Amino acid sequence: MTSYQLAPYLVRVHVRGKPNESRPLDDLQPKAGLDLATELAGLLSAHVGKLYRKPQTKAGVRPQRIQVVSVGQSGRTLNFVASPGRSGIESRTLKRDGSAPLSRAFDDVELIEHRHFLAYAANAHWAILLAERIAGDGVVTDLRELMTKVWTRRHPDLVLTINPAGDEQLWDTVLENRPVKQYIFSRATTSDGKLSVSDKGAKFELHVRPAERGARFGIKPLRARATKEQKPLKEIFLQEVTPVLAGEYETPEEGAAALMEQPWSVAVQLELDSGQSPTVNIEQDSRVTMTWAIIDGVDEPASRPSDEDVIQAVRRLVKADFFAKNGLGQHHADSLQWTPGPWQYSGQKPWEVLWDVDTTGAQADAPGADAS
Repeated sequence: MTSYQLAPYLVRVHVRGKPNESRPLDDLQPKAGLDLATELAGLLSAHVGKLYRKPQTKAGVRPQRIQVVSVGQSGRTLNFVASPGRSGIESRTLKRDGSAPLSRAFDDVELIEHRHFLAYAANAHWAILLAERIAGDGVVTDLRELMTKVWTRRHPDLVLTINPAGDEQLWDTVLENRPVKQYIFSRATTSDGKLSVSDKGAKFELHVRPAERGARFGIKPLRARATKEQKPLKEIFLQEVTPVLAGEYETPEEGAAALMEQPWSVAVQLELDSGQSPTVNIEQDSRVTMTWAIIDGVDEPASRPSDEDVIQAVRRLVKADFFAKNGLGQHHADSLQWTPGPWQYSGQKPWEVLWDVDTTGAQADAPGADAS
């Protein structure tokens, strides 16, 4: 089965050339009446319905593709659905009703819808973006590039940033000395089953429970070791957990080196006092990022979570203390709603689209695509 999770990002706008001079999201330009939710809704709505391709900069490189499916806005909240366009896989999809399987050719584009929810408080300088990840993959990395380029063309004096929520001191407080449910090792695979870190079409995951009963996770000792030994946090983490792969490697150092070289993505799933079980992704540098199951306590649900499941998960996370630090909290949670599209931009000037419309047939059946 497939995992459905939410990953938190922090969204900020600052004056170009002055990264410490952030703008209040309710008033991006003094007396101009610009707010972040309305501006991003206009930007995203300009891309609804068609499949867009990043202009090629290198010959022979498979282009990034994105489709924005729908956009909804209500006050300081914004929700949208976007799909990354994946190609380069040959496969067959067997239908449950026994009818003829669907074939996917190498150049066919697969579109998987990912849901996103953005919210911020009055006078806030930060917004929280919760992005859906399906089987560990999301669309924010590609979408961020499209959004920031379009934003810069529209607002050359303002810089839009979208970064993983990775406040080190905050995460360390939340994560320290928590019980470990399982370790997760993952790599992408190609259609013939061979491991490949360059293809996002499929993923191989190994879930391993800790060999030691009652094992606990401590991020602070790992950071201290990484700093002292001048090694990536991920390598130090692997040295700690490779003994759970009994018999595979003679020493923890050997196991860590092998997994770093291949390389594997690594994460640990923890149990918090609230009963929630976030997945903590150990990055190459000193950062950690977290994802949260949309269905609380269920990593791989029997069916795709509904929009109501997503907004319930958003409400749970917004109530958490570490989100309240960025301006949201208990009193905001119950008012958050998933607003259906379509959304119409009311500004006088339409947003400029900078990516190319893809010429594949995938856009013909896209929600909201023009028939012409």
